[in-house]
This record gives sequence, structure tokens and C-alpha cells, in this order.
Amino acid sequence: MRKIFLKIHQMIGLTVAFIIIIIGLTGSYLVWTREITPIIYNQINQVNFSDTSYSLDKVTQLLNTNYPDLELSKIVFPNEADDPFRLIVNTPEQVRQEIYIDAYDNKVLSIYPRNNTYDPFLHKIHTELLGGNIGKILLGLSGISLFILAMTGLYLWKGWKKINLGFKVRWSSKPKIINYDLHQVIGIFSFLLAINMAITGSILALDQPIKKIFFSPINDSTINVDNSLNNNINDELSLDIILKNAQNITGESNFTEVKFIPKKDTVELRFKQAYEINPRGKSYISFHSKTGELLTINKLSEQSFYKRFRSWSDVFHYGIFLGIFSMIIYLVFGLILVSLALTGFLIWWQKKFKIFTMAK
Repeated sequence: MRKIFLKIHQMIGLTVAFIIIIIGLTGSYLVWTREITPIIYNQINQVNFSDTSYSLDKVTQLLNTNYPDLELSKIVFPNEADDPFRLIVNTPEQVRQEIYIDAYDNKVLSIYPRNNTYDPFLHKIHTELLGGNIGKILLGLSGISLFILAMTGLYLWKGWKKINLGFKVRWSSKPKIINYDLHQVIGIFSFLLAINMAITGSILALDQPIKKIFFSPINDSTINVDNSLNNNINDELSLDIILKNAQNITGESNFTEVKFIPKKDTVELRFKQAYEINPRGKSYISFHSKTGELLTINKLSEQSFYKRFRSWSDVFHYGIFLGIFSMIIYLVFGLILVSLALTGFLIWWQKKFKIFTMAK
């Protein structure tokens, strides 16, 4: 049985090693730029607050006064009372930037350019291998392959025979033995994360096929609402009014983002319900940006089982459930995937071409 599992482990590993290296490197990059960097900027731009009240209208007015040519794409609310507001904006040349604002003292703290050259390209590699739906299917199959690699690797682990061998790297031995030990030790320590990434990554990549095959039909669309509920809109339309109406209509107070969709004349507000583990929630309410007309409500608690399960998968795949601590672990794990692929390939190379003898 061990020989069969070893053969499966080798064949699958060789097949998907290159994809795993790409996913590991791009994943670490995206965790750094999209998750960790904003937290660092938040810490750099802490605010002194006297109360917790703020005005979204003053935030947008401050932006328009200081940067009239910038187009506002998103407002990210503070996680903590002493965090600044984070504004995602686009220049006339469609270069994305982030502006940090003190909403209490009404001043701009910092402005940072985002990596507009590499970020979208690497994100597309990570999510679809630049291949659209075909790329997503390949990623999903690679995720399933990673799961099999983790399970067969666990079976092949030397620690089942003698526990100390499973956690020991024989640094004074020949390079082939050090490489073999590193592959084992790194693999066993990262086993749970590998299983997590394999499952959640496959779900994200194969989202559409999974819904069609296993959960069709799914009613997870937004709800078009009766605007008789929206009786507080008046001619003095503003973001503060829209936010207040959103709170009244949803009965929720933990709003986390405002997204602007100019092509659809839509303002979309994101909020978190009590039971959600996503720090920013996965529930939304949208209004017409010019009339204040209530367009849709999308509460996660009212969505299908799969939609709610998918939201949990997002959290565990992105590593945002324990803040910066889990994000750093995920950043390192991307590099661990690369090291597992490289050490595994080297083990095969040494055996295939008789360069070394397999470690005993």
C-alpha cells in the first residue's frame, strides 16, 4: 500500500508542482498587498478621537476639496475607533490610490499608490491562471490534487513509525537527506493549512460548476424591495442620509464599506450581521445614487446554504479570521507551498536520475 500511495504522491506532485508554485507565490503577494498592507497603513495613520461620531458627507467633501480630479470608488470604515477612513480612488488615468482620512479632525493623513502594474495581473493569475473559466477549472483540479497530496503525504510520513523521525531534520547528513527531511517536516507542520487551502481554493475556483451540479436551483440573488419602505429619502440626499436609511431598513448598525458604481448610478453599502465571521460582513444594501431609491437588499442570513457556506470559505481562504496574525501565517504558507513543491521535485529528480539514493 505504501508503494501505491508513494506513486500517487509522486505523479500528482509532478503534475501540479508548477501550478502550486505559481499559486503559492501570487497568494503570498496578494495577502501582503491586499490584506496586510492596509492594516500597516491603519497603524501608521492612527487618529485622536474625542467621540465616535463622523460624517460621510464631510469625508467626501474633504476629498473633493483636496483632490477634485479623483473619482471615489470605495469608502472603507474604520475597524477600531482610532483607525482612519480608507478611501479607494482612481485618477483620470485610472490609476488606483488609497487615501487615509481623519474623519474626526477632518484632514487628509496620507495617500498611497497601489501597485496598478502588477496587482491586477497577479490577481488574475491567482484566480484563473489567465485562462478564464478553463483556468478556474484547472485551479479547482489543482486544489483537489493538493488535497490528495496532503492526505497521501500524511500516510507516507515517517513519524508513524518513529515519532521523532517525523519532526527531525538531520542537518549533518548529506544534502539529499536534508532535503528529504525538510519535505517531511514542512509537510507535516503545514498539513492542516494545506487541507484548508485545498478545500477552500477548490470551492472558490469551481464555484459555478458546484452550484449548477449540487445546489441547482439556488435562490441567492438580491431582493428587489418595495420602495414604500424607503420613506425617509428627501431632496437633501447625502451619504449620511443614505447610511441612516440603510440602518433603519436593515435593522443593522455595523456597516463597513460604501462602494460607488457610477455606471449603474448605484451606491452599495456593506454590513456585517451578528453571526458572521467575516470582519466586514457579506451582506449588502444598495440605493440609486441620484434619487436615493432603495434598489436591493442582500442579507447573508436570508441566502441559501451554499451562499452562506461560501462566505465561510472566503474567510478561511483569505486568512482574515484572526486579523494580522492569521494573515502573516497565510503569507508564510504561500512560500511553504513553494518549498514543498521544490523539495518534492528534487526528491523525484534525485531518484529518477540516480543522482542520490533515497533517504532511509
